[in-house]
Amino acid sequence: MDVTTDLSTAVDEHIEPGDTLHFRGGYQFSYATVHELVRQCWNSGVEEDFTLVAIGAGTWAGPLVLADAVDRLEVAFAGLGYPAPGPHAVLRERAAGGELEVESWTYLTVIERLRAAALDHPFVPTNSLEGSSVGPAEKTATVESPFSDDESLVIPPLSPDVSVVHGVAGDRDGNIVVSPIQSEGHWGAYAADTVIATVEEVVDGDTIREYGDQTGVPSYAVDAVVEAPFGAHPGPVFNPHGVGDVSGYGYDREFYMDFREASGSADALEAWTEQWVLGTDWAGYLERLGTDRLRGLSTQTWPTGSQRTALDSPDVPDTDAEPPAERERMVVWTAREIADRIAAGGHEVVFGGIGVSHLASWLYRDLCEREGIEPRPLLVESGTYDFEVPRNDAYIFTPRALPTAKVVDTSTFALGLVMSTARNLSVLTGAQVDRRGNVNSTQLAGQHFVGSGGANDALSNSDEVVLAVEASPHRLVDEVEYVTGPGRNVTTVVTQYGTLRKVDGELEVDAVHVPPGTSADERLAALEEAVGWDVDRAGTVDERGWSERDSELVDVLRSVDPRGDFRV
Repeated sequence: MDVTTDLSTAVDEHIEPGDTLHFRGGYQFSYATVHELVRQCWNSGVEEDFTLVAIGAGTWAGPLVLADAVDRLEVAFAGLGYPAPGPHAVLRERAAGGELEVESWTYLTVIERLRAAALDHPFVPTNSLEGSSVGPAEKTATVESPFSDDESLVIPPLSPDVSVVHGVAGDRDGNIVVSPIQSEGHWGAYAADTVIATVEEVVDGDTIREYGDQTGVPSYAVDAVVEAPFGAHPGPVFNPHGVGDVSGYGYDREFYMDFREASGSADALEAWTEQWVLGTDWAGYLERLGTDRLRGLSTQTWPTGSQRTALDSPDVPDTDAEPPAERERMVVWTAREIADRIAAGGHEVVFGGIGVSHLASWLYRDLCEREGIEPRPLLVESGTYDFEVPRNDAYIFTPRALPTAKVVDTSTFALGLVMSTARNLSVLTGAQVDRRGNVNSTQLAGQHFVGSGGANDALSNSDEVVLAVEASPHRLVDEVEYVTGPGRNVTTVVTQYGTLRKVDGELEVDAVHVPPGTSADERLAALEEAVGWDVDRAGTVDERGWSERDSELVDVLRSVDPRGDFRV
C-alpha cells in the first residue's frame, strides 16, 4: 500500500491534541517534521498539550515549547546539545514558571522503557537509577526475583501515540532505511501506535531489497512516508552504504550556533522561528538556505581523501604564543590520570562522557601513542567504539569519527552491553559534585539545568569513574541538591588545581598540579579554597609538575578542538 504523502498532510492527519510524541534521536533527526508541527500549532487557538518523549529535547524543542504546544517532557536531557551541552533558557523559564513539566530519565532507561512497550512487557528491570533522584517514585519499584534472592529496580513501559523518524531512504510501502548512528535504535517506532517517517529520498522496492540489512523500520509499522531532502538539517545524515542517490551531509555549525544563540530568550527565539519556520514550508526553508550552502554540507560527512591523512594532518590553530589555559592543563592531567587508573585497574574500555571529560579520554589515546602504551578502545554513548580521534571537530558525536570506528552500534550497546560485560573506566563531568562523588547536572537552585543524558547510566554501571571538574565552591559542594548519578563508583576527581581521591567514602586531596611559575603551596591553598567543604588531605599530598610532553599534548588538544568548544 502506498503511504507516501506530503508533510502538512502527515502531521495534520496523524497528530492530535494530547498526543505523546516520540522523536527518534541520534543522527537523522526529523527537523522537517518539527518545523511543520510548529507551523500548525503556532497561534492555532487549540490546546495541543503534547508530551514530548526523546533521549534528548535539544535546541529543536524550543520552538514547539514557545508555540505553547507542549506541556510535558519525558526525556533524558533537556537543553542545548550541539556543539556542547548547556541550559536552554526558554525551557528553563517555562519549567520554572510551572508551564512545562520535565520528567527526568536517562538515555538507557528511556530506551529500555520504549523497548518494553515494543515487546509488550508490563515492566523492565534496569541497572540504572539506583541511588539517584532520577525517575519519579511512582514509576519505579523494586521486585524480588522469583529465581534467586536478588532484587531488581523496575520501570514501566513507554508507549507513544506517534513516533517520528527520519531515514536515508524509504519506499512507498513504508520500509525505511536508517543508517548509522543508530543511537536509541528503532524501539520507539515499534512502541508507538503511529509512525511518521521523513526520508531523504523515496526509492523503489528493489532498491530497498539491496539494503535489507539496513532497513530499520518495516512497512507494517509505518503510517506515512514523506520525502524531505535535507530533512535532518541542521543535523547530519550519514550514508556510508550509498543507499539511493543520497549524499550524506554534516552538521551545519554556523546555523546551529545562530539557533543556539536565539534560544537564549523567548523574544529572540520567536524572531528566529518567524524567520526560518513560519510563513514557509520545507522547500522554502531549503531555498532560503541556498544550494551552495547545502552542497557544502555534503562534503563534511568525513574529510575528502583518506581519513587517516586527515587525522595525521590536522589544522592546528595559531596559538603558539598562548600559554596553556587552566582548563587545557586540566584536560592533560585528566588524560594522564586515565592512563594511571587503567594501569592500576586493568580496565578494558574507556568511556568518555561529553565535555572536558571526552576530550581527556580522546587525549589519552594520543598520549598512549606518544609514550608507547597500548591504548584501550574508546567508547561514547551513541555506540561508537574503538575509533581514531578526529581532528578539527571536538563534538563527541562527530561524523568524522565514524569511518575509523571498529563498531558503530547503539546506546544500548554502549551503556548496557559494554558496561555489563567489560571492565570499564568512565570519564565524566558534571555541574556539581559533592564530597561523596555524587553528580548533579539536573537541578540547580531549584531550577532545571540539563539532565542526565547517559551520565547516570555510566555512573551506575561502570567499574570505576573519574570525574573532570573545574574546582569552585559552587561546583564542588558538600551535598548536591539532586543526585543525577550516584557516586559509589567514583574514585577520583581531577581539577585544575589538583586531584581528589576517595578515601573511606569521601573525597580527599591526593595531589596538587603545579604548572610553571607556581608553587605547590599556592596550588594546594587554591584547591582547598575551591572545595565547598572542609576537605581533608589523604596523607602526603603528591606534587605533579608540567613537562614539555604535556605542552605537546596541549597542541594536540588544540588540533582536536580548534574552536575551543570545550577546552576554553
